[in-house]
Amino acid sequence: MTSAGHGPNIGHGYVKYVVIDRQGNELPPVIFPAMIGRAARSVVGALARAETVSSGGAQWWVGEDALLAPSPLTILAQERLSD
Repeated sequence: MTSAGHGPNIGHGYVKYVVIDRQGNELPPVIFPAMIGRAARSVVGALARAETVSSGGAQWWVGEDALLAPSPLTILAQERLSD
């Protein structure tokens, strides 16, 4: 019996989204940064609007959009404080 599947692998600093095809082969993953940054207001003349996530009464940018924040946070950066 074969089955397909997919799901996230949330790591320190990056999220890898994995897909397994019906033959059991892992397809090339989609990898993006696991980071958050407090969202700010849009600037006048912006070409696009970055979506936000609401948590703890604040708006946050996540993934690559978090790079728009002045100081994005990652688990990787936090973990290295204990090295």
